[in-house]
Amino acid sequence: ELSQYLEGIENKFIEALDDDFNTPVALSFVFEVVKKANSLLNEPHIEEYLDTSSFGVLLKTRQKIKALGNILGLFQKEEKKKLEGKEEQLIEILIAVRNNLREKKDWKLADEIRKKLDKLGIELEDKRNRTVWRN
Repeated sequence: ELSQYLEGIENKFIEALDDDFNTPVALSFVFEVVKKANSLLNEPHIEEYLDTSSFGVLLKTRQKIKALGNILGLFQKEEKKKLEGKEEQLIEILIAVRNNLREKKDWKLADEIRKKLDKLGIELEDKRNRTVWRN
């Protein structure tokens, strides 16, 4: 039942986009699928009758929601901002401090700087005579 419903919604979605890229109507179909999936998931005692095939259909529903939403630009992850100017200078300063710590064999603090930069999405690569970074 849900599989046929999804197929019908997908066809309506495509028709809406074919109709002069009617985004509001297409978006309403995405919300309709979300509403339907939520109502199924909120049924009392769902775990008692949710078998493998039902779970597969719900997984297919989730994938369909993501696919239709992605066509409209929904659910997009924000791209990492490229660093520029003073931020780059600060990273270079941190790398210089880290290299000084490594020369003094203060591995613990040098590794801590690397880990903190990594958490910020800045990857360090130690070369023979220098350290390069990228984000």
